[in-house]
Amino acid sequence: MKIYFKEPIEPLKNYVKYFWHTNFERPNHNFFKYNMMADSSPGLIFHHDNGNATISERDGSKLPNAFLYGPSNKPCSNFDNGNSFLYGVVFQPMAIKSLFNIDANLMKNNLLNLDNFIEHNITDKLLNSKKLESIELIFNTLIKKQIRRVEKEDFLIKKSLELIFHNTENQSISNLSSSLKISKRQFERRFNTFVGIPPANYIRVSKFQKSLNLLLTGKYQKLSDIAYQFGYTDQSHFIKEFKSFSGFKPKDLSKNENSQCNFHLLTERIILN
Repeated sequence: MKIYFKEPIEPLKNYVKYFWHTNFERPNHNFFKYNMMADSSPGLIFHHDNGNATISERDGSKLPNAFLYGPSNKPCSNFDNGNSFLYGVVFQPMAIKSLFNIDANLMKNNLLNLDNFIEHNITDKLLNSKKLESIELIFNTLIKKQIRRVEKEDFLIKKSLELIFHNTENQSISNLSSSLKISKRQFERRFNTFVGIPPANYIRVSKFQKSLNLLLTGKYQKLSDIAYQFGYTDQSHFIKEFKSFSGFKPKDLSKNENSQCNFHLLTERIILN
């Protein structure tokens, strides 16, 4: 499977990390299970097979053709039974509150049908778009429109995200609230509203994502090296955290990657200009 990535245009970069698209092609429309790891970034997904929704949850209920999803702090599984086209937008962590004025903590491990809070017929517009360029234009136009409506941003929380990014392994809530000159309780409340998960949980997910990236490079000798590099107590603590956010142990990473059942591990990624 190939996943194509594209960077956002300049006006969108404060809110969008990247765009992506791919096709799931399977003979006989066999069910395909793919796992999603914990991810602190929200996003949008549009998917269909000849106009029909193909992605379903474990209980068989179909997901909307176009939906906004929030940050997640646990792994989950979805299923696909079509030769699906998927197009996605991955946002910066604060985008749900900034762009859509939705308290991000209401979106944790949750999703919303795009038709219900953006434009009533946006799914129809997407389904009627036969070219990739048309779909890109719809999403770019939508995001630009939402940017013009941004009322306020919490620059203190934005600063805290920068501090976490640059020193993930050594960060704590006490250090952050002290650096930002704000009470711990107020900081946690504002962080939850704009990011959607508690700051302590966000730090844990960030450490997991960085350790995952290092695991994928293969540039390490022992798991304990990764554990100590990212501030875990020991190797056992690292393995426990990794499984909590991915659903499997680090030693099983190659098994999940080779089976191509994990969306984050699909190896053939193509960057578009």
